[in-house]
Amino acid sequence: MTGEHAPLGATRSEVLRVVQSAGSPVGVSWVASVLDLHTNSARNHLEELVAAGFLHRAVQPSGAHGRPPAVYAATADAPTLGQTHLVELAQVLIDTFVLPLEGSEQRLVEAGRAWGRGAEPQVDSGDDLTAVARIFGERGFSALAGDRLVTFVKCPFREVLDGSQLPAACALHRGFIDGVLERRGSRDRLATLQVGERECLARVEDVPAL
Repeated sequence: MTGEHAPLGATRSEVLRVVQSAGSPVGVSWVASVLDLHTNSARNHLEELVAAGFLHRAVQPSGAHGRPPAVYAATADAPTLGQTHLVELAQVLIDTFVLPLEGSEQRLVEAGRAWGRGAEPQVDSGDDLTAVARIFGERGFSALAGDRLVTFVKCPFREVLDGSQLPAACALHRGFIDGVLERRGSRDRLATLQVGERECLARVEDVPAL
């Protein structure tokens, strides 16, 4: 999500998601049908989202007698749900501006190093490798710090990048690890990044000052 918003809960998030993706204002019955909700439940969720400022309610003239139905559309203040736009942006940038360039791997490492120099974990343990693991964890990874080693149990990029694009993400993260260590004043630097079929292992070593 973009911005700072209170948690919506699973059902309310789904209600907001289907309204955002509908392409036009939608009514209570439509939302209830799509999500298999009781009409009253769908209406309650929609009205709570209106109260939060995430949806706008309008009346849709029908030409029929009786009270015209209400329809709902997302506002600019609604949080962004889903990451498809970011995934596709990354894929386009990699294919168009990274892979065709000579020396693209080293460019990515340097870009990652600059990125890492500006990163700090939200909660700092004081331990450099734990800080690296936490920073990656805050970005969707599952990472565990050990003795001179960070194990990446889960990498979110494996799920969204193909075999030709994934090495670009790995190069970026190699630099990122070194950038984090540099910012923290550590003498350690990445020695190897072993990319396995399911897990990746980042080993660091002490680099003496020149």
